[in-house]
Amino acid sequence: MISRESIIIVSILLIAGYFLSLNQPPTARILENNLEITESTPVTTTVPQNTQITTVVENQEEVQPENNIIVTSTTTRKGTSTTQESSIVTTTTEETSTTLDTTSTTLVSKSNLFFVEIYYDTAGDDNNEEYIVIHNPNSEAVNLDGFSISDNSGSWSFPNTVINAQDYLVIARDAAGFSVLFNCQPDIDGFTRGLNNDGDQLSLSKDGQEKDFVAWEKGVADAYPDWGIKTGNGKVLKKTGSGNSASDWSEADPDPCGY
Repeated sequence: MISRESIIIVSILLIAGYFLSLNQPPTARILENNLEITESTPVTTTVPQNTQITTVVENQEEVQPENNIIVTSTTTRKGTSTTQESSIVTTTTEETSTTLDTTSTTLVSKSNLFFVEIYYDTAGDDNNEEYIVIHNPNSEAVNLDGFSISDNSGSWSFPNTVINAQDYLVIARDAAGFSVLFNCQPDIDGFTRGLNNDGDQLSLSKDGQEKDFVAWEKGVADAYPDWGIKTGNGKVLKKTGSGNSASDWSEADPDPCGY
């Protein structure tokens, strides 16, 4: 026979088990404030090479530097759905280049003087009438200190002289003979290098660095076969081109007073 105390204990245990079962949460689904929470699916975007990618996810930005295209991806959670918004911004980089056209302009450094006229086979006495002319193409005057003119056998240095910007300098062997023949005065006299009628060459240099060169009748002992230019008696070699070869020189009448 079951005692009264046993019945009371069993009843208490049954009642306690019932109330414990009422406190267990449901396992079938998860609800919060009538909204169903779903996980967003990662979105993979393929972007060509040479692009710049900026990804913004929940106010965080990650930058991968490349070149011209920016792809922005934003994920927003709204209630029961997930929205993927993407925008592509294309930026254009303008490249600017500067081309120096040297086909029609002769570029010269400061102090880069050159010969423009050579009177080597005079109509009279070469020792008294020979002259040469040099030109300063620069926008500033040039002090001729350190300049010299040389041939195959020696060198002549300029006296203390300045040649003005865009100007010419007439250099004679003898001022008296020059003035009798041309009825004007040279800028400088006393030039000591004799100009051979059967071939010679001249170099214009500054501190040993050659600035210009000219030869005629192939130079002394035919040392410069490409320079076969020559003049008749009483004519001058005159530079008519912008280069530095025999084809840039022509025969002309002497006119030293015209400079």
